[in-house]
Amino acid sequence: MKRVAICFNGMLRTAEYNAENILHQANKIDGEVDFFIHTWVENTPKPLHSKGKGFITNYAKEIEKCKDFPEGYQRNRKISELTYLYTLPSTSNDVRKDSYSILSNLQDIYNFKFVEIEPYLGSFSKYFSKLYPRAPHHWYSWWKSVQLKSQYEKIYKMKYDCVISTRTDIMFPKDFNIQKDIELVEKNKKTFFATGLAYNNGRRPNDIYFISSSDVMDVASQFCFGTEGVGPDWDIEKNRKIYVSEFIMKHGIDVEEASPWPEPYSIYRDKCIGIGPFDLKKSIELEKYWYRRFRSVKL
Repeated sequence: MKRVAICFNGMLRTAEYNAENILHQANKIDGEVDFFIHTWVENTPKPLHSKGKGFITNYAKEIEKCKDFPEGYQRNRKISELTYLYTLPSTSNDVRKDSYSILSNLQDIYNFKFVEIEPYLGSFSKYFSKLYPRAPHHWYSWWKSVQLKSQYEKIYKMKYDCVISTRTDIMFPKDFNIQKDIELVEKNKKTFFATGLAYNNGRRPNDIYFISSSDVMDVASQFCFGTEGVGPDWDIEKNRKIYVSEFIMKHGIDVEEASPWPEPYSIYRDKCIGIGPFDLKKSIELEKYWYRRFRSVKL
């Protein structure tokens, strides 16, 4: 029987609400599935307009800002967007609770083999970020989640046939079949599969979903260090400017697009909780608001 490891990383956020979506895919896997997770003590929601200063909490104030837009379609569209956001069920208090209570519930759902939780502004900032100042938190969390899998393999003297690295709030299309990607890995054990390569010139995959053999994932997840096995030409200070694919290919590993998805994935933001974990169309609409920064237009 094939053994598959699913390694979660990053903040938990809507993990409890989205578990149904992920389990829907896990149940399609032809084999035994084990779950691992690395996360943070802090559990802050992703800010609206991620490059801004945080959640838009004052609806009236934001509507007033719309006066900066010329009268007509542009202004009306912005007002419509804001109204749509604020008429959705608000459950943000549910996703801002501490990670320990969420993990307790998730343990009952996923039965994690290994769990690690660290202070986002604690050990990472005091130790790791000083050694590797350009390594973003999410790449570190990816590596840590894969390390948990590797520790389990060493303890029980076994090796997973396939490893999937993702986050707890990813919304897979309902008709997607993750088993197809596992079969890709079985046929290409020295290849790292990801999404986003097609529109990122084949070099910079989305940091949302990775799948490969266990050995390949061990190597790829070391991107946060950027020094292991790549030679003296690697400059850790330029870590963020180096594509993940470039790092992986320096190790002699091919990087390929995962199997086609019937529709794009989305992220289950807290504003999506009233929608449900399978309505990707509405979720993708909301995702645009989270990544589109509010810009005023001078008259």
